[in-house]
Amino acid sequence: MIADKYIRPDEGTYDFALMYIPAENVYYEAVLRAEDPGDAKSVLGHALRRRVIPVSPHTFYAYLLVILHGLKGMRVEQQAREIQEQLGGLRQQFEGFWAAFQAVGAHLANAQKRFEESERQAGRVQERFERITGVDDRTDAGEPGRVRDGSG
Repeated sequence: MIADKYIRPDEGTYDFALMYIPAENVYYEAVLRAEDPGDAKSVLGHALRRRVIPVSPHTFYAYLLVILHGLKGMRVEQQAREIQEQLGGLRQQFEGFWAAFQAVGAHLANAQKRFEESERQAGRVQERFERITGVDDRTDAGEPGRVRDGSG
């Protein structure tokens, strides 16, 4: 009867129940004197087969503590799974970021290389221009030189 009434995992209950026996002497006679818990005729054997755990006033609190610690362990396990899932998502985000970061770094390195090549080429063109046009000196490193006009 207890199993049918209280053990309903499809409705959100646990797959076991506690049966409170309010008198220690009755608990002792029904549970502890059973010589073989597997005996189909014993109260303890019948209860355990139905996933019902008999408890007495002295054992009730101990069983509740065990259940509480088990539930806390299950909560810690669930939180650990959630953390692992979040870390997996964070890893994917970081991998995406790292790929973009590497691409930007490669583009910057290419831009720096092209800038240096362009700067060298501009220097060669300027030197050639100076040879052809007769420019004497540069007034600013960033500007082309002046053409010599003889006025000073």
